[in-house]
Amino acid sequence: MTHTVSADRSVRTAGPKFVVAYIAALLGCYFALITPASVTVALRLQQIDPEHKVGALALALGLGALLAVISNPLFGHLSDRTTSRFGMRKPWLIVGIFGGTAGLLVVAFATTTTTVVLGWCLTQVLFNAGLAALVALLPDQIPPERRGVVSALMGVCFPIAMIGGSFVAQAVAGLPPFWMFLLPAIAAPITVVILCAVLPDRRLDPAARTPFAKRDIARMFSFRPRHNPPFAWACLMVFLLSAGFSTFTTYLVYYLSDVLGVGGGEIAHSAFVVNLIAFGIALPASLAGGWITDRFGRRGLMMISSAVMLALALAVMIVARSVPMLYLSAAIAGVGLGGYFCGHFAVPAALLSGDGEAAREMGVVNIALTLPSSLVPVYGPALLSFGSSASTNYPVLFGSGVLACLLAIPVTRKIHGLNRGVERP
Repeated sequence: MTHTVSADRSVRTAGPKFVVAYIAALLGCYFALITPASVTVALRLQQIDPEHKVGALALALGLGALLAVISNPLFGHLSDRTTSRFGMRKPWLIVGIFGGTAGLLVVAFATTTTTVVLGWCLTQVLFNAGLAALVALLPDQIPPERRGVVSALMGVCFPIAMIGGSFVAQAVAGLPPFWMFLLPAIAAPITVVILCAVLPDRRLDPAARTPFAKRDIARMFSFRPRHNPPFAWACLMVFLLSAGFSTFTTYLVYYLSDVLGVGGGEIAHSAFVVNLIAFGIALPASLAGGWITDRFGRRGLMMISSAVMLALALAVMIVARSVPMLYLSAAIAGVGLGGYFCGHFAVPAALLSGDGEAAREMGVVNIALTLPSSLVPVYGPALLSFGSSASTNYPVLFGSGVLACLLAIPVTRKIHGLNRGVERP
């Protein structure tokens, strides 16, 4: 079912059936993509080449995340210009998610580091092609007065996928390696097919499509801080907090084995418990924080509190020498993440220029969110090897995360009026 539209967008009121299918598809895609990014790619590289696992992980996750940052706005632009009779979003949903799942199978059956890297890059490019179309369904299908509830449901998909992925990884630890990639990936294509079956997709009239120009691609990645300083500070705040948190998640598997001495068979289980604690606390904390900031304002204070708690969690990891101490760090991080999740989209969204560039500017926010996951694996090995021939200097690595979180505090204070509930000065 499609609706032909001109260049002007028409938002239809989607029913509960669509909303359920939409959230299920987003959760399925996160489940397939986050599980390998946070746990199973690291485990697979450790199985293939334990001596060079840190460098291999840096290459795989760093290059993959960088391609994700580029692919998301690129394919989003292509989706906006698609004139297929099947609609603007459906073709990219099918091609992207099914292609990304094929990339995961390449990683699952890989026997060399090179194959893992290539498979993961393919996964990131194609999954982000599908995710670009998937996220665009929010303004396409949900009217403004209902987007708050749907956005909140979208927000909880990430931690649920993180916990579920860790559970699957530890549950299949004794099975052949391909199962830890195959099982999390199954839900994505199934839920996307169901979504496409109930999606009343927009269809763009070819006559309404503007001529393509090369400058359109460059404009997607442009960022003009002087044009809107509060928004620029908000993006920097998100970037710094994301960088701090990324040091926690990226090297969790290796921290468990290298520092805490957790055995190979127990690493997946321990990682699951850590994620369960952190995100299990983050879920109610985020909902409570969102209610508080919606009711009383003070978003700036909430983000500063989040930065302090995340910095404290990383500081505990620096001194931790036991798994229970790591669990304590995860609990503190969960509180910090709760504050982070309720503001990492809400704060920048309230500071958009309002000159018809909302989609492009939210793309900049997405880059601020995801770019640290490509940068941390790049500079992480240098920090781990600082003064350590065994590349196990985790205090320096986590210290960089503490610094990033603390730097977010003065940056947040630069966003004038945020604590008064008035987002623009």
